[in-house]
Amino acid sequence: MADTLLDEAKALGPDIRAAAPTIEHDRALPPDLVRRLTDAGIFGMAAPRDRGGAQLDPVDQIDVVEELAYHDASVGWCVMIGCDNGYWSSWLAPDVVEDLWKHDPLGATGIVVAPGGMGVAVDGGYRLNGRWPFNSGRLHSRVTGAGFLVAGADGSLSVDDAGRPMWRVAFFPTESSETVDTWNTTGLAGTGSHDFTLADVFVPEERTCDLFGPSQRDEPLYRFSSFFLAKMGGVPLGVARRVLEELATLAASKVQMPSMTHLRDDPFVKSEFARADALVGSARSWLREVVGDLYATVEAGGTPTLQQRGRYRMAITHAFTSSKAAIEIAYELAGSSALYRPSIFDRALRDIVTACQHIVVQRKYTDAFGGALLGLEPDGAPFV
Repeated sequence: MADTLLDEAKALGPDIRAAAPTIEHDRALPPDLVRRLTDAGIFGMAAPRDRGGAQLDPVDQIDVVEELAYHDASVGWCVMIGCDNGYWSSWLAPDVVEDLWKHDPLGATGIVVAPGGMGVAVDGGYRLNGRWPFNSGRLHSRVTGAGFLVAGADGSLSVDDAGRPMWRVAFFPTESSETVDTWNTTGLAGTGSHDFTLADVFVPEERTCDLFGPSQRDEPLYRFSSFFLAKMGGVPLGVARRVLEELATLAASKVQMPSMTHLRDDPFVKSEFARADALVGSARSWLREVVGDLYATVEAGGTPTLQQRGRYRMAITHAFTSSKAAIEIAYELAGSSALYRPSIFDRALRDIVTACQHIVVQRKYTDAFGGALLGLEPDGAPFV
């Protein structure tokens, strides 16, 4: 299945490239492309096999996302987010999953894990109110998930045994919520990551879950709650790989003034290109090694160590920061050829800068990862 889905992603590549200007202009993936991704099983790559999904291990998921992002960052990002229905559904009972995703069992699912609103506990479930930003794939997701804080009828927050606010995730048909058109951005424009609101929407208890609670499935892919993060690293790696290939092509034909020599003959260009290539290659290898090691531990029935968890999160962040550094090098080396908006160098720089703003990969949080490597459990909610 891993080879099949990777081949499907490669086959879609030329059409994705052709659609890239439209994707950015329309701030959304074309419906036809969404359907082809769905029909190919790509949005179902993390879904269990007994639901018709591919149930790919996390390393194989990285490869598929990287291939799609190589052709267009927004497509890679939307698939990276949208295929999470396999993970989220593992926290829900089978009959609930079947009912929620009955119209599109392996279709894209959008989710904002951060608690953007409150859920007042009522008989049988919660009444949700709030506004959630950054709902990637908003315009093509049939099911949406929203993190919320549990509150009592008087509005006071409910807390767990450790005194922390109770944080749950609710799932509902996307049509139950209202889209707020906010996604006018520098990069990743085609992800359609608009805000949405819920106004006194009832969600049954069985359609909610504790993100840090146990999965209802026993397969290794669903035993560790943060495996869904691994494939994030495929997005920057795919974008960076494409940029370096485009730079190599440009360097063979572009003539510099006043030397009248090709770009690739410049010693500075050669040394910087090598550095950029090393940044991307090493980040990819380390991410695959770390994710593979973590998955092997879980697959064998073990519990990831604190050091494994810290290294896991750092490897994902490192894929973003290293790819960004490589793309910045390529942009500089391309010179004036990078300035124009249709240029892959311009698009890639805008996309990677935007991607690196995601809270999961911001560098200011790496102190927690380093602390884990030094044996220090992070404060508050688990970071993985």
